[in-house]
Amino acid sequence: QDLIEGLVLFHSTAFPDSEDRKNDRERVIGLVQRGKRIYINAVIPSLFAEESRNDLKPEIDRLMEIANGFSDQGIIANIRGMMERKDRIEGLKNGVFKKMIVHGELDTVISIDDAKNMAALNRNIQLEVVENISHMGHLEAPEKCFELIYNFCKN
Repeated sequence: QDLIEGLVLFHSTAFPDSEDRKNDRERVIGLVQRGKRIYINAVIPSLFAEESRNDLKPEIDRLMEIANGFSDQGIIANIRGMMERKDRIEGLKNGVFKKMIVHGELDTVISIDDAKNMAALNRNIQLEVVENISHMGHLEAPEKCFELIYNFCKN
């Protein structure tokens, strides 16, 4: 921890998956095994706020094109990595470095309650909820997200 000056959780969580979430991910793995295209076509658009999907269609299409190039094994390994994610709450709670959580107001992947619960762990955790975006802030609101991270790093 002495080497860490700051930490930004950008549409991310320090919490491990719950048992329900792990079960959901197992079902998703089964879906990928039956055909990754179904999974990709369902999941990638859902990472964006519904209101922005039309405007960001070229970006969504590009992400789906890239994802279709991934092997089934690679996608499954990614899902398993999230399932097996360790609890990192202690580091967030007790780390002496500065911390910021960037969360999309409309995020359906990580709940606003999880973001608030992480921010409540330590008074030195800055929570930034970006309005009108979901889980893809770097594409949905790149200028705002850049500004938040830039200012966090600068201070």
